[in-house]
Amino acid sequence: MKRYKFLKICAGIVLSALIIIPLAFSAVSYSAENDPLVTLSYLTEIILPQMKKDVSAEIDKKIAQSADVINIITTPDENADENSGSEEHSPLGTFTLLELENGKCVYTNSVLEFIVRPGSSVSALSPFPEQGIADITNAVEYLDGDEIKINSYCLIPRGNDGRGIRVNNELSYILVRGDYYIG
Repeated sequence: MKRYKFLKICAGIVLSALIIIPLAFSAVSYSAENDPLVTLSYLTEIILPQMKKDVSAEIDKKIAQSADVINIITTPDENADENSGSEEHSPLGTFTLLELENGKCVYTNSVLEFIVRPGSSVSALSPFPEQGIADITNAVEYLDGDEIKINSYCLIPRGNDGRGIRVNNELSYILVRGDYYIG
C-alpha cells in the first residue's frame, strides 16, 4: 500500500512538472516585440491606406451631395423668361438674385421678402394711400413712390394687391424670396 501511495505521489509530481515547466519556459521566452498580434507594417501598409481611401470616398460622396443641393438652389430655370411677366418663385425657400433694368417692376402673388443690394435704386409701388412695404431693418413703412434704402430687409405682406417695387436706375440687383412675377 505504501508503494501504491508512493507511485501516486511520484506520478503527480511528474505530471505537474510536465505541465508547469513548459508553461514557465514559454512565459519567460514570450515577448510582444517578437510575436505581436498585429504588426506595425500591417497597420501602416494595409489598414491605414484603406482607412484613408474609405474616408476620402465618404468625403467625396458628401461633397457631391452638397454640390447637387447647391446646384438645385442656384441654377435658374432655363425655361423661364424674366421679361415675360410669368410667375416665378425662389427655389427651396432661398433668396434668388434678380438683375433688373430700369422700369422693370416686381410684384408678388403671396408674401415676398426682398433686399435691395448696393448700387441699386428701387421705389415702392402701392395702390393704398396708407399701406405699403414694411422695412423690417429700419422699422419704416414705404408708401407709393418712396425710395427703398439699400441693404434693408423688406416685406410685402400680401400678394395680388398691386404692391411691388420699381427699378429706377440703369441696373439694379435685388434678392427676393417668395412667389413673384416681373412686369
